[in-house]
Amino acid sequence: MGGGKILKISILANTILLFLLVVSFCNTPFGESLLVYFGLKSPWSLVKEEPRAVRAWINCLDKLNLHADIAFYGNSITRNSNFHEYFTDKIIVNLGYGSEDIDGLRNRMGLLRTAHPDKVFLMAGINGLKDYSDDEFLVSYAALVDSVSTVVPYDHIYVQSILPISVGKEKKCGSNDLIISRNNAIRTICKSKGCTYIDVHHLFYANGHLADGYAQDGLHLEQSHYREWAELIKPYIYE
Repeated sequence: MGGGKILKISILANTILLFLLVVSFCNTPFGESLLVYFGLKSPWSLVKEEPRAVRAWINCLDKLNLHADIAFYGNSITRNSNFHEYFTDKIIVNLGYGSEDIDGLRNRMGLLRTAHPDKVFLMAGINGLKDYSDDEFLVSYAALVDSVSTVVPYDHIYVQSILPISVGKEKKCGSNDLIISRNNAIRTICKSKGCTYIDVHHLFYANGHLADGYAQDGLHLEQSHYREWAELIKPYIYE
């Protein structure tokens, strides 16, 4: 077999292999997020079939015919909140779930949709914080915001910053400097998409970490300190 023919076969084989690798990458969560980020796919493509337990909760919410004024959507920090005690004239649904990361929140979009909220207050990013590169975080978080936009318009999405943590939690979660960097990325995403960014971080930050006395475990706020948070978001609740 001539050298030219071998070269052609090699190029064809490598082209096919490259094509298969690209297709495979585009079917990963990050690959799909990247396509949406660059406008090559619709945000609706990010909405996946929910896990069985989530589908059961969707069924329950659907039968309640709920039409919430506010949905708080996030991880355990959201789950532990008591905002309904501060905004008693609003129909509030708390859709916080422990240990939830960015991709997990995207996979529960049906639950958020079934609550029929007028506004969504989103918090995400502390779980899996150090597992993302800068670019991966930017693309994945933008994809999460795009997914929420299939439920409410961008200007009804209020994105709350990642909270600081104690020095003792940095090895597990990532550094406080990294949190500040990620919050800057979130702020950029909000500006580009027309969402409202809310800096909750500064309420609880002192001397480079979570201020003393706010959380016994160095991560989750004590119930009493949600009052400061509620006061901060009050203008956005009622605007």
